[in-house]
Amino acid sequence: MVVVPVLPNGYAAGIQGMMEAMACGRPTLVTRTEGLKSYLANNDGVIPTPPGDVAAMRQAIEHLLAHREEAEQLAQRALAIAQERHDSERHVEFLAQGLEALHDTKSKLHTPSLQTVKP
Repeated sequence: MVVVPVLPNGYAAGIQGMMEAMACGRPTLVTRTEGLKSYLANNDGVIPTPPGDVAAMRQAIEHLLAHREEAEQLAQRALAIAQERHDSERHVEFLAQGLEALHDTKSKLHTPSLQTVKP
């Protein structure tokens, strides 16, 4: 089991630990912060707990320890999600799309209109 407790924040603190745990097929608990919101959306491979709620984190840990079969199912979902959504080819594709969008935006900003071009 991997537990990724982080303080409330607006950036993706804890993402590396969470993704590595998922990729290793480990049952994973993580603090549901604003910065991790997009990573936790549609992700049933981890158990999120509210920031600052020690009792909820403890309860989630105890639950997984007491229910080994459920913990194993969670780990398998985590692994499947990591393999499906976060492989290197998808990452490169995501970066390429971002760069293309940036290029398109910059091109539109720097393309003179026909009205401003003088012969």
